[in-house]
Amino acid sequence: MASADETRTISAGDFFLSYFITALAPNEIVTAVTFTEATRMASSIREHAIRSGDFALAIAAAALSLSPSGRIESLRLAVGGVGDIPWRNPDLEQSVIGEVAAHELWAHLAEEVSQSIDPADDLNATADYRRQLARTLLIEALEDAHRQSLENGGNS
Repeated sequence: MASADETRTISAGDFFLSYFITALAPNEIVTAVTFTEATRMASSIREHAIRSGDFALAIAAAALSLSPSGRIESLRLAVGGVGDIPWRNPDLEQSVIGEVAAHELWAHLAEEVSQSIDPADDLNATADYRRQLARTLLIEALEDAHRQSLENGGNS
């Protein structure tokens, strides 16, 4: 980010503060975005909106890399549309490093995420519907990223 007076770097986790609110000062603009490790991982994003082009009721993203034996070497999960900012829990991601990648693990992770998020009711969906949708979308994203990883020998 830059202003007339200075340039600074900030992580994505610190950039998004709430709905349509970022850490940008009124006189700053984003000048670059840098992606690191996740660019070498198999990834997938799933979303559901009422109409094409609308904001998603829920969105889930998964990125992973596998060892040659099919164990998780790296995992990133994010869920959006279920709170003020995108949800992520690095401790949950780290807890499955070394586990065998499988549908049962994806279901477990999705259930953990659905219990950790706190969506609100609104005119478009109830909190329970968004929670269930996030669970389903996350499983789909994990399955797709897993398939991609296997097709590419463990990495995207």
